[in-house]
Amino acid sequence: MKKRAKLWAVVLCALLLGGCKTDSPVETSEPLKEQTEAPTIQTESEEPSDPPEKEQESQEEPIILSREEITFFTRFIQERENYGFLLSEYNVPEDVDLGEVLYSGAGFGEGIPEEDIPLYLAAAGQEWLETDCLKFPVQSIEEFVQRKLGIGFKDIRKPSEWWVYVAETDSYYQEAGDTNFTLFSCIGGVKKGDVYTLRFAPEADWKEWMDDRETVLIKGEKGYRFLSNRFLTDNKTEAESEKQAEGELPFETPLNLVFSSGAGAWGTGISLRPDGFFEGSYDDSDMGDSGEEYPYGTHYTCSFSGQFFNMKQVNEYTYSMTLGELFSEKTPGIQWIEDGVRYVSAEPYGMEGGKEFFLYTPQTPLNQLSEEFLMWWPGQWMNDETQETLSCYGLYNREGGYGFFTFD
Repeated sequence: MKKRAKLWAVVLCALLLGGCKTDSPVETSEPLKEQTEAPTIQTESEEPSDPPEKEQESQEEPIILSREEITFFTRFIQERENYGFLLSEYNVPEDVDLGEVLYSGAGFGEGIPEEDIPLYLAAAGQEWLETDCLKFPVQSIEEFVQRKLGIGFKDIRKPSEWWVYVAETDSYYQEAGDTNFTLFSCIGGVKKGDVYTLRFAPEADWKEWMDDRETVLIKGEKGYRFLSNRFLTDNKTEAESEKQAEGELPFETPLNLVFSSGAGAWGTGISLRPDGFFEGSYDDSDMGDSGEEYPYGTHYTCSFSGQFFNMKQVNEYTYSMTLGELFSEKTPGIQWIEDGVRYVSAEPYGMEGGKEFFLYTPQTPLNQLSEEFLMWWPGQWMNDETQETLSCYGLYNREGGYGFFTFD
């Protein structure tokens, strides 16, 4: 049978997890079909009709994707015609593995018609169909490749050994009894002009044998085109590891840091990733601020996300970084009442008003830290003056004078 060995793990997983919501790719919803580009907050410049990729390099600062855009690209990559572009590595569109992209039909491959079966069997040198077979007319492949990659079918450098061409129908055929479907989600990214650099992560059922992807798209007149895709594996060369180390923070799993005085019912928490992306929330309750419609008081809240740039190690214990744009889920000042509580959308307290931040490692000597930062340190109340190091991670908003800390 024409099944690839590397897909047996996926097949086994699909059998064991039968009935899961991820058994088949997410089909394009009608609202998404009508929406040709991701929602944006920023006003973008007019896009050229068919610009060369090299001319897309912009001098403007990259803009962090909003939550709406991240949700959009999650839906986008889970469409049947798109997810396959994450299953091969390529630095230019010509090097994509089209066999991976079209393996499950890509939304336009159709089951082989009855009248085509004798023609296919003769071309394949077989007596019968061994499993399901899909038909891909050359004209349909050409239109798909032009729309998704901006090149012609003849420009694809990697031939698919699994395809059989039949001249009488001018079509390719492929037998496949399984699927290469993988469910990815967008977990962040930036845009620079019309170019989007996105990070996709496999969802839980695929994490053990799939790595994150860094995918570059460009927005054109007919939607988004794929420019490149890179596997973010742990098995990097020494040069790649050094290059990555220049732009990542010194921990492997996200840090959960909290900014709070320890008094009152307020606090801001963030989850910070090694690549500088973060998301967080601020909450504060005031039971005394009540009314007839909200007898249980007032709750101030803010959900936000953002990314740090220019992450550099400045000494043995300290990393500096610059805060990019900060996105809040709701505009500050919006009010609503729910279950007897008045909710008011607020600023992301502790993050707002800051541009330059320091990340301190647990080994940072206390005598190298400012009193302005340490006043927020929960450990200050337990310090018996014999402790010499911070013993936890700390994030310092230099302009605001605020401090975030991890807890054991």
